[in-house]
Amino acid sequence: MADKEEKNLNEIVFFCKDTGRIIPREEIERIGNKFVYKNKVSGSKNIAFGTRRSVENFYKLDEKMQKERAKMEKNSKSRGGV
Repeated sequence: MADKEEKNLNEIVFFCKDTGRIIPREEIERIGNKFVYKNKVSGSKNIAFGTRRSVENFYKLDEKMQKERAKMEKNSKSRGGV
């Protein structure tokens, strides 16, 4: 199980700096022979890539996701949700 989690952290991912999310490979288009990529959905060329671990650490995605979850939970409690 730890090997599978380690493999997921070491996979290469693409991060769109404009949309702030990790982009699936199907939505990425390589531009020319250089390391320039384009997000097919948003049209942005502001793409970073690296291992999942390095991208999540550098852009602090884990912290952002935790804040968003906490905000969603707070909103659902204020609306009377469970």
